[in-house]
Amino acid sequence: MRAGGAVLLLLSVLALAVVGGMVWWLEVALPRGAATRMERQLEIDTRETGQAIQRRARDGTLTDEDLKAISPQPWTIRRTDHEIRVAMAFLGSKAEYQCWSFTLKTPLGPGAAVTTQRDETACGEPH
Repeated sequence: MRAGGAVLLLLSVLALAVVGGMVWWLEVALPRGAATRMERQLEIDTRETGQAIQRRARDGTLTDEDLKAISPQPWTIRRTDHEIRVAMAFLGSKAEYQCWSFTLKTPLGPGAAVTTQRDETACGEPH
């Protein structure tokens, strides 16, 4: 009877360990993995958007139509004598929108370069 009790105790501990591992995986590892995938996708999306803006600016202009063609994201644009700043909101890892700005120095043309950065103050009223 003692051997049977020991086996039962061992099986109970093993079952608790398996259930605990499953709970940890569901509560910690799975959400963390999803957040990491969303962050990687956010990085890809912002990089590709910056590259698309740069390509569109090489002809010396960056129009509202160019921006509409680049991304379905809501955007704002601010033009000064020295730069053009486009801001767009992208969905981040915590299901919250993050604002990113894409800045080009003027004049635009074949050498146009875009600086991309997260900038929560840049998103205003979107187009």
